[in-house]
Amino acid sequence: MEQTNNNQKEAVSEKTKNTKPVIQKLSPFLKGFHCHIKGKFDEAVMRYKEAAIQGSVDALYYLALCYYEGKGVERDLAESVRCFEAILECDDTTKVEADLIPKGYRVRVPMQRCIGDYKEEAKLRLEKLADIDSGKGIGILDYRYAGDYMSAEEGEEDKKKYKRLWMRAEKGDLKAQKKVADKILFIISWWNDPDADGETMLRYYKSLAEQGNKDAMFSLFSIYHHGYSAVGLGNRDDKESLKWCEMAAENGVPHAQKWMYKFYSEGIGVEKDEEVANMWKQRMEERKHK
Repeated sequence: MEQTNNNQKEAVSEKTKNTKPVIQKLSPFLKGFHCHIKGKFDEAVMRYKEAAIQGSVDALYYLALCYYEGKGVERDLAESVRCFEAILECDDTTKVEADLIPKGYRVRVPMQRCIGDYKEEAKLRLEKLADIDSGKGIGILDYRYAGDYMSAEEGEEDKKKYKRLWMRAEKGDLKAQKKVADKILFIISWWNDPDADGETMLRYYKSLAEQGNKDAMFSLFSIYHHGYSAVGLGNRDDKESLKWCEMAAENGVPHAQKWMYKFYSEGIGVEKDEEVANMWKQRMEERKHK
């Protein structure tokens, strides 16, 4: 019996010795990407640089974003441009990292790309970088923001629709800005995607909120309450989240009023105050009877 137990232990030990964690099997780019979505930007940049030297177009793309946004490195628009230009020089047969993801590793961000997708986005981003004095974000025209589709043809049509929508948003169309910001927030909240343009999303939501859009106010609360490290928002910001939550609550947003009650009744991000908590509870009751 004892011999059998020893044999089983040896078998388990041998199996463990020969089984490396999946993360160790990842390519330098995927290791960097893994760090990126965790908010470890310094290490992500180091891995991206290593992968870029080895010819990874994916690494060039995300390294360009890091230089543009100043994540893990000093913000350097010239270096960002060089990375995007290097993508345009890649051979059309270049493989992307989605082909190299090891079995058993689940990448949280959909990476079903081809070299053509990277080149298209690099061109669009270079166009925006040429007009960077506007102070606006690069903008996202990624097919993932266009909607769900089953075929390549439908995907192309979705991208065209999103491009038109984004262009209207940049020209000041408030409805278009809301749709674009909502699409970006969906991708960020679902995948914490490093590719998401948090700068543009915040710019649109703040513009809408300043003009009285209560849904935008609540979205800003949600963004700062949860924090999204991959797009450079870091951890939650109680001060900003309370500011936007209170603004949304004052404008009659039911969920915002519930959160205000929760904040003050439990002392989350503020000093516990039963009087203020009861005031918000009363407002909630009054709304129910209207």
